[in-house]
Amino acid sequence: QIAKHLTEWKRMVKWEEDSIAITGVDLRVEENGFFVHFVVAGEEGNVIDIAQIVDIRTDKCPKDPKVIEHFKAVCVGGDEGNKDEIQVSDKCFTIVVAESYTVQQFYHFFVNNKKD
Repeated sequence: QIAKHLTEWKRMVKWEEDSIAITGVDLRVEENGFFVHFVVAGEEGNVIDIAQIVDIRTDKCPKDPKVIEHFKAVCVGGDEGNKDEIQVSDKCFTIVVAESYTVQQFYHFFVNNKKD
């Protein structure tokens, strides 16, 4: 059974590698655990089939200092002296989807919630 906190919509930030583009999204795992849904406000939702996920990585953070500074600003870690890169990296994860043996897609997310 899928944990309840994974099936509830969570506000996150989707970011692109080698870009300063960031987008607010809502993300959740479908109740039966077959799909991951994420929705950008005002757009159609995206669905990732769990069977196509080959990895979930937690070691990838944006390289652009502007994006890191934005994440630090929204990262809930206390005062400015306490908001460092380690907290930002703790809140970043990447879903790796293999559509075939040679084609992979990377979905990078930042959890901007203190509890998650």
